[in-house]
Amino acid sequence: MLDSQILPHNLEAEQGLLGSMMISGPVVETAADLITPEDFYAPAHQRIAQAIFAVTGQGRVASPVTLRDYFQDDPDLTQVGGAQYLAGLAASVVTTANTAEYCRMLRDLRLRRGVIAACDTAAQEARQPAGPERSGVDVVEGLEHELFALAERGSGGGAVDVGDQAGKTIRWIEQWQRGEIVGVPSGIAALDRQLRMVRGDLVLLAGRPSMGKSVMAMTLAHNFAAGGVRSRVFSLEMSSNQLIQRMLARHTGFPVQQMMDKGGLKPDQFRDLVEAREKLRALPLSIDDRSKLAVAQIRSAARREKRLKGLDVVIIDYLGLMDFGDRYVNTVDQIGEVSKALKAVARELDIVVILLSQLSRAVEGRESKRPGLSDLRDSGSLEQDADIVMFLYREEYYLRKAEPVRRQGDNDEKHQAAIKAWQDQLAASCGQAEIIIDKFRQGQTGIVKVGFDGVRQWFHDLDY
Repeated sequence: MLDSQILPHNLEAEQGLLGSMMISGPVVETAADLITPEDFYAPAHQRIAQAIFAVTGQGRVASPVTLRDYFQDDPDLTQVGGAQYLAGLAASVVTTANTAEYCRMLRDLRLRRGVIAACDTAAQEARQPAGPERSGVDVVEGLEHELFALAERGSGGGAVDVGDQAGKTIRWIEQWQRGEIVGVPSGIAALDRQLRMVRGDLVLLAGRPSMGKSVMAMTLAHNFAAGGVRSRVFSLEMSSNQLIQRMLARHTGFPVQQMMDKGGLKPDQFRDLVEAREKLRALPLSIDDRSKLAVAQIRSAARREKRLKGLDVVIIDYLGLMDFGDRYVNTVDQIGEVSKALKAVARELDIVVILLSQLSRAVEGRESKRPGLSDLRDSGSLEQDADIVMFLYREEYYLRKAEPVRRQGDNDEKHQAAIKAWQDQLAASCGQAEIIIDKFRQGQTGIVKVGFDGVRQWFHDLDY
């Protein structure tokens, strides 16, 4: 008799599958697509499966006779009957019709054993004395990582055939060539024509203060959700209440200040707010406004939402307010660890991760305030890990602070000409912004001009 443990298993299903594999080559091919030797519970059965796959991989037939040499000195097989056990497995097969069901059963049982093992490990770690090397959050994060990996393994996946994948890639290219949006559409047509954010991408959205990073973040989140793309915003700076005020302003046209002033809204205008609320209620969008979140907490929350509701996009506002912990003293190393971790989250969960970041003050000291990759603060690794790097720039903001001052020696005519030129330039830039795409791993860089509505707090196409 094989040793029987309390962990979930089904020895009869394992024996039936192994016997079928020894009398039918097609059964081996089916099993190879669905399971691995590790899906078997009994150690002897694992090694028999390994031997069957090895023999058939050499183009030979796997039978009790051809497999005998593999188990001359195998103590586990000797314990259950040696070569006679192999013959008994093959002889006991009545039908091979249950192959797929046996494979499904073994995978499910292995998944259950994995859950038990992961929880046991977490329980043991949780009982250990608290310390900086392994906090409670680390224990939870480790357990969630293991459970998510088990869930992914249970749903299949793994390597893809290059030929099959090439066909899918060509269809993807055809869609792009026809002008169809591939990936996650931003809801801003001008931006979608320039680039596409696809699952697995880490997107960096950077800018100086007052450029509208948070407004752009909520514009994208709203647009994603309106298109059925489930999104989650981690707002480390602003509360969910403040962000939803901005979303209400977008739908109603009421300035946020008007909504906050006593008596600022008339009774009939509250009906507009209620109608806007119903529109927001329908959006697949959530906001997490906990402050000082670590990347592990963001990853855990994203995994949980992916598992329970599905998740397509994560937006983090913003990098400088994240909890980097005490592992590194050097800011560059801290940011490097975060960028690599967030890129891994995007790949692992098959989502787009959009990370907001501040730019260094060096921009303010230049005549041209348009930012570039060199302005990324302590974040060379971010530039390296990100698939897309975008900067926000609003010339209007800087022009409003640059009204010409009469210089010594200027007469009235010259000063008025300078004022007029400034006013014309300001009028031309009013309500406009630039999205500067300075890195795009899969395409061309460039500048996308969009509209900016400071009253309704959103970005939009210029021809909106």
